[in-house]
Amino acid sequence: MNQLQKIETYSRPPVSHLKRSLRQARSQLLTPRQQEMMRLYYDENQTMPQIAQQLGVNPSTVSRTIARAKVRLQRHLQYGYTPPEEE
Repeated sequence: MNQLQKIETYSRPPVSHLKRSLRQARSQLLTPRQQEMMRLYYDENQTMPQIAQQLGVNPSTVSRTIARAKVRLQRHLQYGYTPPEEE
């Protein structure tokens, strides 16, 4: 392993940390509607038309909602998400 590979290895957060941060960000940054659609799409592997039918909305609404949720998560996770301190 060369010096650059060592630096890259140490500077990357572990996958478990990234997954935990993503779960926290989804629950704290997204609206309930975004959370539900993201859960159905990514966790339950439903298609957008299936989600639309289940929720009684247009498939384009599902697509836009998921796209906005992804942008919101990317914006916050890009520099490392730190959840707010609990009191």
